[in-house]
Amino acid sequence: MLKFDSEEISRFRRAGVYVLTSTDPWENLALEHVLFESLEDKDTLLVFYVNRRSVVCGKHQNIWYEGNVPWLVENKVPILRRMSGGGTVFHDLGNLNYSFLGPRHPFDQMKNLEFFSEVLKGLDIPVEISARGDLLSQGRKFSGNALWYKKDRVMHHGTLLVDADRQGLGNSLKGLKGDKQYRLDGHWVDSHPHKVVNLVELDPKITLEAIVARAVEGLATFSPRKNVRDYGVEFADSGIEPLLSMYRSWSWTFGRTHEFFCAVERSEQRLVLKVVGGLGVQVTLSNSEVPTAIDFPKPIVFGGRVTLDYLYDRMPWKPEALKSTLEKLNDLGKKSYGEEILWISNSY
Repeated sequence: MLKFDSEEISRFRRAGVYVLTSTDPWENLALEHVLFESLEDKDTLLVFYVNRRSVVCGKHQNIWYEGNVPWLVENKVPILRRMSGGGTVFHDLGNLNYSFLGPRHPFDQMKNLEFFSEVLKGLDIPVEISARGDLLSQGRKFSGNALWYKKDRVMHHGTLLVDADRQGLGNSLKGLKGDKQYRLDGHWVDSHPHKVVNLVELDPKITLEAIVARAVEGLATFSPRKNVRDYGVEFADSGIEPLLSMYRSWSWTFGRTHEFFCAVERSEQRLVLKVVGGLGVQVTLSNSEVPTAIDFPKPIVFGGRVTLDYLYDRMPWKPEALKSTLEKLNDLGKKSYGEEILWISNSY
């Protein structure tokens, strides 16, 4: 967590800067969401927080395409879906998250990026802004960002790789798009991988707290705040619990994925699984003969490579033998994803 005492946090808040003290990724998404929904009039806020190790995908992404779901589940790395667009990112305690919350008009994304560029240049970090709006240093990316527009408001948030686990980042983001054995077809927003760098590689003395403190100082010139309401960060009566439930749910994180097809080819045969709302509903096996398609009597939890491998190795191409096979696969899915998805068994 960010190491500021309560007096410093109160001083920051008076300047319109909120430092969240939790490292729970779901809680921070919900707190950020509530602050955004609570904005009044022309108020603008800058929020900072740090999450424990987790992977967060954009609202319109396919998490199996972007993230190494089997590895993440096995290593108990939380998988989340946020409200904003953009790409999939890896978070840990060495990754500083920022969020500008304010009115839609006027809003200038480049101005915000230039603000952080100046903050970091003040800490002797050379910064370039790419054509895509990423922050780079010496050609390597250390910050991406995303937007969420809602009515008259906009959330502009992003990450700063300060001292993140590069190996964990690499393992987490090895999705099916990088695996030649599998092919996914559908409509979603792609991430755009780039060679990355931690800011500590450029300056071993830099800290998350130094960046936040410098940003608070620079904000007085960049965007002076006057009479900003104290929104607080204790949201017991502000709707955080329903948001927490939503962000933690399987139906939001995985079920929100648009319909897609996933294929695996082996031994001159091609197995294609149709996935709707995160659930496999139909499988087709193609070979030299006429393709055989089977609609599942009950959808199964899709688990990426695990599901495809299981189906390919054990799929009975007789409808009467299908039920027990799918039940076993669903049991595997429940063990992988946890009790949160038990609702699936009773939803159809």
